[in-house]
Amino acid sequence: MRFKVQILSCVMFLASFAFANIPPEQGVDESPSDVYNNYINFINESMHGMLIVNKLLENYNLDLNKYVDLDSYRINNYTNEDLPLDVFQDPERMFFNHLTPYEWYDKCIAGSKSLDGRTAQRLNLIATNIKKEITTINTLRFDLDKITKGIDFSKTENIQRVYDKLEEGVVAFNQFYKLQDQLVNEINKLTAGKLNGSKYNGFREVYGICKTILENVRAKETEKMETLISRLEEKQKSFPGLLSQLDLNKSAEIKLISENLSNSLNGFLKSTRDFYVDGTVNDTYKIYGKFYYYHNIALLSKFNRYGSGFAAEINHLLMLLAPDEILVAEQPHLFQVIYPKRLVESPETLASDDYIAALPTTLKERKITPSTTILRADNRILELELFDHMIQDGDIVSINFNGDWILENAELERAPQKLRLKLNEDGRNYLLLHAVNVGKRPPNTVALKYKYRGMNKEIIMKSDLNTSELIEIVIQ
Repeated sequence: MRFKVQILSCVMFLASFAFANIPPEQGVDESPSDVYNNYINFINESMHGMLIVNKLLENYNLDLNKYVDLDSYRINNYTNEDLPLDVFQDPERMFFNHLTPYEWYDKCIAGSKSLDGRTAQRLNLIATNIKKEITTINTLRFDLDKITKGIDFSKTENIQRVYDKLEEGVVAFNQFYKLQDQLVNEINKLTAGKLNGSKYNGFREVYGICKTILENVRAKETEKMETLISRLEEKQKSFPGLLSQLDLNKSAEIKLISENLSNSLNGFLKSTRDFYVDGTVNDTYKIYGKFYYYHNIALLSKFNRYGSGFAAEINHLLMLLAPDEILVAEQPHLFQVIYPKRLVESPETLASDDYIAALPTTLKERKITPSTTILRADNRILELELFDHMIQDGDIVSINFNGDWILENAELERAPQKLRLKLNEDGRNYLLLHAVNVGKRPPNTVALKYKYRGMNKEIIMKSDLNTSELIEIVIQ
């Protein structure tokens, strides 16, 4: 019992069970809306189960890394033994208060008999493929157990076998994402006419912008992010008016949902701004990079059910006030394999964003001043030496490369700090100097030394507590 409580705490499900979707009573004829919502509930509950497996796979990954790089660490503290044999079946109801993903699947198949044959066949085919995928994902945790127990980790080929198995998880998670998206799109087409004129379409519009932001972060697309943030900011301004249309006096529960909707929208918008203008990553997930962290941790916690997120609260609202409305789908988590530095083919620092469309103008609420100098490189691999240009006086700086903080709170020394950067072949490249303090002799000054076409070059960058200097890097 102690382990079960720990697991629930780790994955943040305990507080969310009050908002679980309550299925229609068994034996009651279901309307078309009920049938379509069975599929949405099947998708959403499958995502909640996949979150548990996602955290477990992260453990396997980081535990394995310890054998190569000893500074690796664990994010979570539970193992296969603490979980049900099948997370998606969950016979002891450790994670699902009402129907499990498999039970929702059975309801989908049974309820589809009230649809026309062609529609039922199309939806059930996708749902069946989703069930196969989550079964594969659950099986993967035991496959990893088998190949890691008693293994000789001194042999590179054994370590590689485990990484290959983890990569199967990446494929399975991506396949689930595609399948659930396909099922949601089918349901949206089938119910498009029903949704026209709904009094809840204002909430759906905000949901749609948040979903698009998540899709862009998942795909590492940042070109449209500024526009999406502006659209969401406009929706935020009008959101109190949208909430005022609800009868908040009808019940304390509706009032709570209203507060949760507002809080989750505000939190989602703040995290999106942080992602776009700052990009700072929680220390625990720094190894995963900003796209993984902001998608899986910072944003989904304000969107999915386990954090009383925006999509989950819309569903809660619809179930109470408009049970004939179509529910909204949450978004699946990413999974990616992290390799130790010694197993990565190239030791260069790569930016997590592999295409920069435009140079930033602000960062951490500080104005960015573009340098009048351009750093010209003759190769995609740029080797730099950084050091305090003036007398060492306690200057502390952070360095941002293409949106990623590659040095944070670093005290400059006369001995140069070496960086080896892999530049993006397309789009823009830049380095940004951000002063954390200004030492005894402001402003902070950093010298960059490098070679260009065999010649030694040096550029001086300056930064103070009001502005950060950016230098563009151009491959020639």
